[in-house]
Amino acid sequence: MCIQRRREVSRLPSVFDFGRYSLSTGSYQAFFTKYIIGGRTVDIRLTETIIEPAFFGLIGLALMIIGQPVGFLILICAICYSLSYFATYWQGDNFIMDKIDEMILNEEYVNAFVDGMDPDDTRGVRYYGRAPVDPEVRRQMVDSIIVDTDFVEAK
Repeated sequence: MCIQRRREVSRLPSVFDFGRYSLSTGSYQAFFTKYIIGGRTVDIRLTETIIEPAFFGLIGLALMIIGQPVGFLILICAICYSLSYFATYWQGDNFIMDKIDEMILNEEYVNAFVDGMDPDDTRGVRYYGRAPVDPEVRRQMVDSIIVDTDFVEAK
């Protein structure tokens, strides 16, 4: 696999020419996606967080059982690999949730801040703190409060 990954990386376009994402983990081998485990189709997330580390963890465990010290190293590496991908997917999930929250905040902040509506009516958006008494002043302030976003249209 190391040799295959090296060949893959050596023929890819340069990241300095904007031809490739520099943090790319390489091409995904869809070997496991043909299977269903526990009624769930195997996807890349399940493969990277559970299946691949478990495969190498079992190899490490087998080597430990037959008395090979390198088995312990392989087992520890498999656990670290799994945890790193769990953390990566956790960060990705939180990034998307932050963007969704930002969109909801932009849509509901006027109702919460200017109109003083209840959080049940503004999808949970609530203003914390004291606001100017005059609703017109609050309305003028909204433009400086709402997060400025330029949404890219998905194609």
